Amino acid sequence: MGISNPGWKKCCLVLECDAIQENMNISRSGLVDSERSTMLKDVVTKIFQELEQSPEYLAFRQIPKKRKTIAGAEDLAGKKVALESENQKWVVWKPKTGKPVLLAREPENENDTLAILWKLEALGGLPFKQFQTLGHAGYGPDLIVHFQEDNQSNPDRYASIEAESRFYNYTAHGHTPSLYPRVICWDVGSSPKMRITPTDKAYKVIAEGKGFQVHVYCIRKMDGVQVLTRSQLE
Repeated sequence: MGISNPGWKKCCLVLECDAIQENMNISRSGLVDSERSTMLKDVVTKIFQELEQSPEYLAFRQIPKKRKTIAGAEDLAGKKVALESENQKWVVWKPKTGKPVLLAREPENENDTLAILWKLEALGGLPFKQFQTLGHAGYGPDLIVHFQEDNQSNPDRYASIEAESRFYNYTAHGHTPSLYPRVICWDVGSSPKMRITPTDKAYKVIAEGKGFQVHVYCIRKMDGVQVLTRSQLE
């Protein structure tokens, strides 16, 4: 029932037939092979075929779809209200020369963080010697990139990098440091579960666990990145 439509919390149909009881197996989880079992299955198949073509059932199938549409419209309206709110904060990138660029709202999730990351990459606003996104996936490493941190660093081709909204606990996500030694996040959470060691770069910290280190790059602390309110934008 978990994959049915309408699905859980809606309804299901139960078939009851006393005449088939003798053909049920001991565990009562199925039917033994018999002429009566075959007859029952054929009859039930025809019943369901007629039911699925009935106007009542077809109309019933539209109920959860309409509910989803209504919920989606309400959710979209809520997001618009939040974006228009005076309390909404925005991320702005101010280059050394030229006008500031409005990037997006302050990140609330990983996708927001990736949106800002990729805009900065396109604008040349990342502080790295090289950062070229080659791919993104919903499983495995979040990002595959050509990466070079600075002029003194070794160029790393097809490097795997994890992306997070706020960095708290690396191993809790099931990550293996040897496979994903770098993380790009919007910011480090207020109470990380790993020891955080600052570096000479404001946007970079070292997260230390038992026998491993992870390099964490915080977008919020990169040069030129600012978080402003609506009134400050105006």
